[in-house]
Amino acid sequence: MKRIKLFGSATLVLMLAVTPVLAGSSAGTLFGSLTTATTVGMGHGAFQGGVGIADLTTVYGAYRYGFSNYTQGRIKLGLADDQNINTKLIFGADFLYQFWDVKQGTAESKKPFDMGFQGFFEYGDFDYVSLLEIGGAVVGSYPFLMSNGHTLTPYGRVDIRMEKSNYDVSIPGLDDTNLEFGINAGVHYQFTKDIGGYGELQLDGNDGIFLGIDFLTM
Repeated sequence: MKRIKLFGSATLVLMLAVTPVLAGSSAGTLFGSLTTATTVGMGHGAFQGGVGIADLTTVYGAYRYGFSNYTQGRIKLGLADDQNINTKLIFGADFLYQFWDVKQGTAESKKPFDMGFQGFFEYGDFDYVSLLEIGGAVVGSYPFLMSNGHTLTPYGRVDIRMEKSNYDVSIPGLDDTNLEFGINAGVHYQFTKDIGGYGELQLDGNDGIFLGIDFLTM
């Protein structure tokens, strides 16, 4: 219970601190986070489906693969739509390195929660503008074993990224490159050994709810 309160308090403080920064003209990330700080495991892979109910509505599929016990890569392909643009393809990829593992070490050396570094990029070519985002993030999570044997894992991500917008119309100074910040907070629930679900809140300019599901394939 203390860990839940600590994790929740830290997430609330980060949200209050970051929200004023996000109130500007940030485009926001397209895919959400939909990941804890842990990897899928060496040689394992998982398909993922996600839906973003945000300022920009998105639907996407992803595949992640574990290169080692503490590293994984993920590629993402989806569709984005809102009232101002036609439905367009979006593409993304990320790489996660887990440097804290709450399950490893002795009682004295155990880490307080799982934590990892993430690098990512996203790209969308819309009706009148193309958007490229490149950045890095810190991801933290902690797994709780439920009485039914399933696992509930609250997680959070704070990112810093470059957003580069290129407009189709030729107006000097319209194209722009900005440094932006974002925050995601959510939970992952492991329904079975091979299937897990996500629900999270994103605040970064593309504000809203993201939902996802994982299917372990190997």
